[in-house]
Amino acid sequence: MVEMLDKLTKSQEAIVRDLGLGPILALKCTDIPTPLVLLLATYYDPASRSVKLPNGASFRIDAITSHLVLGIPYGGIKVPTKSSNRAKAVILKDTNQSNQAAKLNDLMSMINRNLEGDKFARIFMLIVLGIFLCPSSSSRVSHRYYEAISVVSNIKTYDWSSAVADCMHNGILSFHSNTCKGNITGKATLSGCSSF
Repeated sequence: MVEMLDKLTKSQEAIVRDLGLGPILALKCTDIPTPLVLLLATYYDPASRSVKLPNGASFRIDAITSHLVLGIPYGGIKVPTKSSNRAKAVILKDTNQSNQAAKLNDLMSMINRNLEGDKFARIFMLIVLGIFLCPSSSSRVSHRYYEAISVVSNIKTYDWSSAVADCMHNGILSFHSNTCKGNITGKATLSGCSSF
């Protein structure tokens, strides 16, 4: 992700800022220690949506925390998670797909100096959501956010902070469920933005 951000042109960076995601351009961290992420996930209390450390300290995994840490849009319209046929058609056309979601690696290779405008914005959002803000274990992008990114001028009006916090919460719930079934690493099911 950092490598991709470093290669963006000034006009592409301006588009990212217009999307309300300018702070992501400053991302420099290339590695999040997996043991730390897994440890914090084990201390997560789903009822309070907080990480409660053994020393009594705690912090919430919520929209405000997401906004403060990542600088992404907070408040506004709830991010739609069901896509219309129109939105699917727009994204499939942009990603050169006929009927299935694009692979993240294929999208990354589409980012070049010539990719501009709304198509760049949508491809960028698919990548950022798929590998940073709301990642999963799939190598393909999720169709979950197609509706929200199909009309580029609307992207900044959505409450991305809540969407990211909810994704993290659900990912940790899945991790907890998996560890209760005997998988102590939980690596296959821990998803969500580990940078926040």
